Amino acid sequence: GSGARFNEGDTLFARITPCLENGKITQAVEIGSPGFGSTEFYVLRGKERISDSDFIFYLTRTYRIRKLAEASMLGASGRQRVERAAFENINITIPEDVDEQKRIAETLSAFDEKIENNNRIIKTLEEMSQAIFKERFGVLPEALPNGWKMKKLGNLGRIITGKTPSTKDKENFGNNYPFITIPDLQNGVFVVRTERFLSEQGAGTMSASKLPVGAICVSCIATVGLVAIATRESFTNQQINSIIPKSEVLRPFVFLLLLGMKGGLQAYASGGTAAPIISKGAFEKIEVVMPPENILTDFYDSVNPMFEKIMVVLEENQKLIAMRDLLLPRLMSGEIRI
Repeated sequence: GSGARFNEGDTLFARITPCLENGKITQAVEIGSPGFGSTEFYVLRGKERISDSDFIFYLTRTYRIRKLAEASMLGASGRQRVERAAFENINITIPEDVDEQKRIAETLSAFDEKIENNNRIIKTLEEMSQAIFKERFGVLPEALPNGWKMKKLGNLGRIITGKTPSTKDKENFGNNYPFITIPDLQNGVFVVRTERFLSEQGAGTMSASKLPVGAICVSCIATVGLVAIATRESFTNQQINSIIPKSEVLRPFVFLLLLGMKGGLQAYASGGTAAPIISKGAFEKIEVVMPPENILTDFYDSVNPMFEKIMVVLEENQKLIAMRDLLLPRLMSGEIRI
């Protein structure tokens, strides 16, 4: 066919909007055999005695390469693509010594390996907390035990629906506050990742919908039921309903409860299967089973140390990412030599 073929170590570089603007660049690793994909990404591979494949991967992640590629996009709005000729003609400056390229890639990959190891720790802790929740609350009798109650989500905390500031005013977007949309929600994890940020001005236009650290975000339009926790002060668009629990003790329980509902949340959506939506009003009225305070507190004491450890590891990852991203352009430009 006409799709892109790739092999171990190749870089896959998205060429279509908005994938490129969102940083959709990756490297094929541990794939076991050659791969095959669409025509919407370019495949880059090092040339013998000229360039190293790992170095190429980091080179394509530099701000300059991405922005030059974005500037060369052609086509109708919403379906723009980077033309091959324009992409191939981007001028770059790299070390001629392939061994130096390899040393640069090894330096940067050391950061990525540490980040990936931390991600494995996070995943293990996430799975442990979910297992404890299922063990204690996974199967409830038809009749509620003494002290257990049915409560609406709106009674458990403040519900916020996001919105989008005017995209015509470019000053609304900057690098101050993460602006989270549904594709940024990684279901069941304790972090939301985004490439899009609001400026102080943009945040000012949405001040009533600012989410604090620990707010629980739930996708409620089209892709219903993705659940994540904000790890920074953030904002969301109108496709996400968020709950800010009334107390810290409630947060782990509500998060894992909503996560366990997954497809069950779709039962509260209107609009049919083609365009499901859970409005803020419908979200607030969702009824859930709540245990008595002593059981909630005991559960909190069991899983909160895992949540805290996750936050510590996430913070370490943010520092590693910042250090890697600071080094990246300097190593590539030769400002720092290895």
